[in-house]
Amino acid sequence: MNQIYILALLFAVASANLGADVSYYPATRTTFTCLAQQNVTLTILEIWDETGTVNPNFLNNYIYSKDAQIPGFDALVMVNDTFADEDLCNGVARALPKNFNGTVWLDVENKQGLWSRDTDDRISYLEAVIKTCQQHGLNPGVYSSADVWATVMGSQGIGSDTLSAVPVWYFNDNNVQNFDDFSYAGFGTWEKPQMKNYGTNAYLCGSYITSLDYYEN
Repeated sequence: MNQIYILALLFAVASANLGADVSYYPATRTTFTCLAQQNVTLTILEIWDETGTVNPNFLNNYIYSKDAQIPGFDALVMVNDTFADEDLCNGVARALPKNFNGTVWLDVENKQGLWSRDTDDRISYLEAVIKTCQQHGLNPGVYSSADVWATVMGSQGIGSDTLSAVPVWYFNDNNVQNFDDFSYAGFGTWEKPQMKNYGTNAYLCGSYITSLDYYEN
């Protein structure tokens, strides 16, 4: 039943931009070939986890994705404010593949051990990470959900000009491939998102992937 559902879902977005987060997915070369056949045009993979460990599979999966002629490839970074902005951005920049030009999504989560700073200081920390990563030649964006953002940052609507100047990717798994819900399911001061996680634990290419994502260029 899950497989029938996801095939119907993919057919509905065949003409749209479809991303797949494969961060916690046992991906192989065959996986990316299959994803390309299922109209996936962007793959996303975690490169830096909450402990500052670089994903050893990132480079191979990047190559597999490019070989499958999937146009886009983005990186995901778990934000942990115990890392200095320079250490985080330098570590990510060194780990990224040669000629990588995708978005580096800064994943804001509400997990134990990720936030040591006072709530009022967390926006400024995220701003510092964005500016420093840009200095390293990266293209940062922000990923989170409304409830997580409100808990971590103090309110759903808090943000800044620095943050709203970079792309935002938001979570609302209502299985709808548009941004009509951003006015109430979004967060921060962004006026328009770039990407939405609209489906989680979707069965695709023989396993359950982290998320399906609708995006606009």
